[in-house]
Amino acid sequence: MDTRTVPRENERDTNEDADKVTRMNPSPPNASWPQTVRIRIPASTAHLGSGFESLALALAQYNTFILEASDDLEISINTRNLSPHSSVQFDTNQNNLVWRAACEVFRRSGRKLKGMKIRVDLTVPLERGLGSSATAILAGAIGANRLVGSPLSDEDLLRMVIQFEGYPNNVTASFYGGLIAVMMRKRKPHIRRYKVASDLRVITAVAPYALSDEKVRAALPKEVSHADAVHSVQLIPFLIGALCEGDMQALSLALDDRLHEPYRIPLIRNGRAIRKAAVAAGAAGVTISGAGPTLAAFCRAAEAEAVAEAVRSQLKSGSAEILKVDHRGMRVTVK
Repeated sequence: MDTRTVPRENERDTNEDADKVTRMNPSPPNASWPQTVRIRIPASTAHLGSGFESLALALAQYNTFILEASDDLEISINTRNLSPHSSVQFDTNQNNLVWRAACEVFRRSGRKLKGMKIRVDLTVPLERGLGSSATAILAGAIGANRLVGSPLSDEDLLRMVIQFEGYPNNVTASFYGGLIAVMMRKRKPHIRRYKVASDLRVITAVAPYALSDEKVRAALPKEVSHADAVHSVQLIPFLIGALCEGDMQALSLALDDRLHEPYRIPLIRNGRAIRKAAVAAGAAGVTISGAGPTLAAFCRAAEAEAVAEAVRSQLKSGSAEILKVDHRGMRVTVK
């Protein structure tokens, strides 16, 4: 287990328009600055049932980004490895999420490139609750920082990306890898890292549609009972322990959330049937991945194929993937 506390951020919030950033004067080129940065970033599943707003797990499914210093902005996106059910429009202009995150680095550091070539190879389904937007923001921030000589520390960048994304779960899991527990106090992320059992597999049931943030938020009650709150507090240490030890029996108990899943599962088409089929096939339990609509089933490697087939049998359309846990997090190569 690794414990980290990131120092407080004293900068302004990241809600400025990217067009304001692009009016900065470009920094003179520096021969010591790298010309190309390649970043491979894992997907993530947040909440893990009873770990609502506090836990996330990195998954061995990756988006790859190549950022190169240039005189102009040029963005290309490869979707050949992306599920055909991820029918999302991609911005290839200054509204692109990678570029917007890069511009925030330029604003904070006082250094700027004239432009950038951004090449993206997508594998993580978009707008499905698997942290694809977090990978894009991380790539833009980390890549831009390297291309202008690394004026910001990794801790500065992580704080910035959390502010940009709006919540810390997916970002920190993709950044560090493994199982992450995170809480925010006075804009400071406090992070604990755990290594989960090597035999753990996560089967993602990816729906062919997105859920609006407004609908997902509106589904949650404004208040919960004291009994349900106590129930969730009791489960969290068992959830972490079960994931780390590979104890499927304990995991089946620890995934029994009462704070958000009972209210959001009706938003997912055939969600209850998918969950029932996965458990019958050997899964310890099934959770909503992030805000959904993807469901994540947890099982041992030996049961993974059977669970995946059971999930596919209940999906009206979409896809089911068998994923390992990523323990390394973001990987960066510079040239």
